[in-house]
Amino acid sequence: MGNKLINLLRLIFKEDLTATEKTERLIRDYDLQLTEEMGEELNIMCNLSEGIEEVTRENEKKRTIFRLVKAGADMKVLFIAMK
Repeated sequence: MGNKLINLLRLIFKEDLTATEKTERLIRDYDLQLTEEMGEELNIMCNLSEGIEEVTRENEKKRTIFRLVKAGADMKVLFIAMK
């Protein structure tokens, strides 16, 4: 049971699949019959993982810019780093 649950969670939070693909695999691989409400919750979880990834990228960008400023980088370098 434990491995099946872990694999199911991996599928839900897998970044390279759309919500539709995840839904299809949940039905096919886990024999789940998703209600409309469950499908909406799955979409929320998919968006959550995408949101976490976006926040992580933004935080890394901020840390990089801070390090460049601290190192005395010129404005051109900072502008490029901000893109």
